Amino acid sequence: MLYTHDISDSKMFKLKKSNILPSGEKVILFYDDTIFDTCQKGIILTEKRIIIFDKNTKIEYNNSKVTDITVKEIDRDNYIFKLYITDKNNIEKDITPKSIPNDEMKLLCMLLNNYLREHREKHK
Repeated sequence: MLYTHDISDSKMFKLKKSNILPSGEKVILFYDDTIFDTCQKGIILTEKRIIIFDKNTKIEYNNSKVTDITVKEIDRDNYIFKLYITDKNNIEKDITPKSIPNDEMKLLCMLLNNYLREHREKHK
């Protein structure tokens, strides 16, 4: 499920209680990759960082160090795509949520890149 910055108080409480979301950061985009919206795995874009989390694992990328987010076709016959994040050192990491439909992945990629471009323009 794809969310905007309008996240319910109960979800915000879960994200902060789990130490996933730093306090005081404004959420721009939230993607919950669970079937029942449990906030146990997903992607969060804040004004400062991109957070990829899965139960006990959390990886953060500073927005100013991210150069691109791309969707790549991995298997044409089986219609499999992956979502990658690239940093300023040209290091590319797979950040594909496990159960994301391909169309939602493309939309998520577009939204993340749009925000990052706007962010870079404002801070030039």
